[in-house]
Parts: sequence; C-alpha cells; structure tokens
Amino acid sequence: MGSKVAVFSTHSGSVYECVKAIFEELDWKERVGWGASVMLKPNLSWPGRDKAEYANTSAEVLDAVIRVLLERTNRIAVGESDGTRFSVDECFRSSGYAEVLREHGVRWINFSKAPSRAVEHPLLSGFELPVDLLECDVFITLPKLKTHGLTYFTGALKNQWGCIPRYDRILLHRHLDRLIVELNSLLKPTFSIMDGVVAMGGRGPVNGTRTKLGILLGSRDPVALDAAAIRLVGLDPGRAKHLLLAAEKGLGSLAEGEISLCGNADGNLSLEPARLEYSVRAMNFLTRYPFFTYRILLNDRVFSLGKRAVALLRRLGLS
Repeated sequence: MGSKVAVFSTHSGSVYECVKAIFEELDWKERVGWGASVMLKPNLSWPGRDKAEYANTSAEVLDAVIRVLLERTNRIAVGESDGTRFSVDECFRSSGYAEVLREHGVRWINFSKAPSRAVEHPLLSGFELPVDLLECDVFITLPKLKTHGLTYFTGALKNQWGCIPRYDRILLHRHLDRLIVELNSLLKPTFSIMDGVVAMGGRGPVNGTRTKLGILLGSRDPVALDAAAIRLVGLDPGRAKHLLLAAEKGLGSLAEGEISLCGNADGNLSLEPARLEYSVRAMNFLTRYPFFTYRILLNDRVFSLGKRAVALLRRLGLS
C-alpha cells in the first residue's frame, strides 16, 4: 500500500476543520500518546509583515494544529532558528504567533538561543542540532507551500534546513540537497502539515509572487507530501533534486502510483515555476568560501550594495 496524502480545501471548511480532518485521515492518535512532548517546526523565513502572509507558516494554521494536539497533550513547543540576516523572534512577532502561543500556553523556542548538541554526521561537522528537537516524542514539521530558486520547491523536506540553529548555516549550501535528505533521516518527522492557503511561486522562498491556493495538505510521509503538492500545482517533482535523493534513500514515496490522495481539494491549481537567477546561482557557489560568506554576504553594508546592483540588473533583464 502506498503513502497517504490528505488534501483539504479551505473553500469547503475553516482552517481548523481542514487541519482536524487531515489529522484524522492520518490516524494521528496512534502516534501521539497521552502527555507526549511535541515539537512543531513552522517555516519562518521573512521578518516583516509585508510578505509574512505568503512567506511564513500562518498563525491560523499553527493555531489549528495546536488545538487538535491539545486533545492529547499540553506538552507542546514551537521552534525555529534565526535567519541569515535576522532574528527569528522578529518573524514570531510579525506573523502573530505570540497571541496564539499565549492563548494555549505553548512554549516558544528560538533554536539559535537554546541548548544544542553535536550529532554524528560528516556533513554536519562543526554544527549542532537543538536538544529540544532531538529529545521530543513527536516532531511535526509545518512547511509553507513555496517554490525555491535553489531547490525548485521548499516544502516538508526542505523545512528541516531551519533546524540547524546557526545563522551561518549557508556555509553548508554546497551540500544543500544531500543535507536536506540527511536532516530528515536524522530527525524523522512524525507528521508533515503543509500550509498552502496562501502560497508563493516564482522567485521563492522570499521574493516570489503571492498565490492564493486555499489548500492544506498532510502526510506521515514527507516525500509523498512534497511530490503530491508539486503535482497539484502543475509543477514537476523530478526537478527537485533533494526529493529524488530522499526517495532513493527510502525516506518515502515519490511515484504518483505509490501515493494515494484523499480529501476534497479543488482541481486546476497552478503556481508560477521556480526561477533561479544568475546572481543567486553565483552567490550560492561562493558560499563554500568562508571569506565570501563572512566578509561579503554577512556584511550588511557590502550586501546592501550588492543587493541594489542585482535589483538594477533585474530591471534590465540581466539577472
């Protein structure tokens, strides 16, 4: 039997009703015991309110997930790491998480400020992972449905990149596709619930176009979830290298015939394909050199000048 992916439309029910239906389809109570410790990992990749709606996992989705889980446990925490150029606490505020967590008595963890420890893996040499995440009973990843210039798609699998708590994890981009796979192998998310209510296409994961899809998806299999989501919006899962590698490693189902869809999702959805600009490609290549990363990319003044130059090239159609 293949992997199940539940897809529900917010046009036929509230966000909470859709999330509740997804959990029920996934027989969630089999995996979440009474009083289990649960870690939720949203995607918080933009600190401002201007793009929060389509760059970050929404507070409404987070609220719905917590409300379902409270039927079994109140030992729930929400965690995410700092971005390259911002504190994730800014995203926490701009996305309205404070009110949700305060209402339900849920703990917020900035992974970059919390205890971490080393794991035995050659690609993570010198880097650690959060203790709270490694020691929880249930790990639920809450990605945003978005395209990504470097990985084609950023969904359930890619969301674990933010579990590396250092702001300079971009140094590991030379291993990006392989390391996404290894992180999922190490962390083993129990469930993946994807926020596709308002998605992002084009120059994702933060500079793309806002697209209202009105869907929520979930699965126990993050590979199947990403593959199904990509197909649902008219894109090609074969373009996402990390997805292919994860399937090869046995982390989940990729083939359409091995994935069973359930729910009431609308058809005819579409998302603008990912775009990889020359400037982003060049920057990603240069991140393998610490000198470039620390002296240029992480230098606010120098980076700001480079950003303006790229914007000019973009307007001229040369980026």
